[in-house]
Amino acid sequence: MASVFRGQLALGTKLSGEGIAARLTHGLGAVIAVGFAIFAARVARRDGATSLADAVALSSTALAWVAGLLFVLGAATQGMARDRGRGISALYRLHGVSRQRYLAVRALGLGLQLLRMVALGSLFVALVGAAAAPRTAQVMAAARGWVSCLVYALAFALVVAPLAAAAGGSPSAEERPSASVSRLRPAERPRGRGLVVLGLVLLLPAIVRLATAGVVDPSWRAVLGIPSALSALRALVLGAGDRPLALHAAVVLLVMAALGALLLRAQMSRRGGVTEDGAW
Repeated sequence: MASVFRGQLALGTKLSGEGIAARLTHGLGAVIAVGFAIFAARVARRDGATSLADAVALSSTALAWVAGLLFVLGAATQGMARDRGRGISALYRLHGVSRQRYLAVRALGLGLQLLRMVALGSLFVALVGAAAAPRTAQVMAAARGWVSCLVYALAFALVVAPLAAAAGGSPSAEERPSASVSRLRPAERPRGRGLVVLGLVLLLPAIVRLATAGVVDPSWRAVLGIPSALSALRALVLGAGDRPLALHAAVVLLVMAALGALLLRAQMSRRGGVTEDGAW
């Protein structure tokens, strides 16, 4: 059973990285990593260990919120339409995979792709910085910077991947069955509703922060925002963070991850995109 799930997950991960948009965003991630690697090498030669750790850590922000976010937006707009058009969803069904398992596998695959993009890109930056470092302390700082990037990437994937899978799994108007058409047709237009939902949920903490000005404790308001919460966790790993603030950030991120899981679960249980022959 475990080997079957691993095979399904491997296929889901591969599917998440396919398509022109996914390749372009991975290429953009590579460009960002090279740029930060050059920057880290220059910092290693001129500045101290703390500066090098910060330079490596900063690469995870750019990789996640530029290349990673564009990758997620592509997944949300295309959704599962490409899988239907290519017969991938039919292949899953023929092997007895339910819609629930299919969406879960696609969400996990998307999360693994995000984790890989940020973690491997920042690892390259750390290795280049360490290779250019003249002192052992700087090499250790580069390693510490990459560990903070890994924490950042894990939290980013945990929060964003379920939201993107839920938004992408929503059938658009072109895909919903009608009285005269029993099969689903791949969407030809971007699914704007999925983008709106994804954007609103990602911005939800910031909206709460604005609405609670002067009401919520400043230590909570400081991390009411996914980027700020992620940065607080990363700062703690770097040794420059505040533990209570990092704990508050972890709570905010867990709440957002739970919200994404709930939206994905709701998408799993809906029947609006299922046709008479059992297609999704």
